[in-house]
Amino acid sequence: DFIDVLKIDVEGYERSVLHGAERMLSEGRVKFLFIETTLRDEESWFVPFAELDSILRPYRFDVFAIYDQESDVKRRRDSLYFCNAAWIARDLARRDRQ
Repeated sequence: DFIDVLKIDVEGYERSVLHGAERMLSEGRVKFLFIETTLRDEESWFVPFAELDSILRPYRFDVFAIYDQESDVKRRRDSLYFCNAAWIARDLARRDRQ
């Protein structure tokens, strides 16, 4: 069984979902991941982008895109509040380039 696209939007429980998908990730049975995240380390509502990237890189995933960016103007901050990020399986990205 394979998953072409796995969208994760679980308000801070992304670590748990990725842990539960560990076997499929390690066996290369997931091709794309779309995950809601933040670029701020202090944000508790989302798992920070850097942490997600460090979890996914050992499973041979590379960042593909960052989209749906939302700033934090309500709290009068000029920083990015959240975004959706996409990771692609490295073997799939290589096949596409050939």
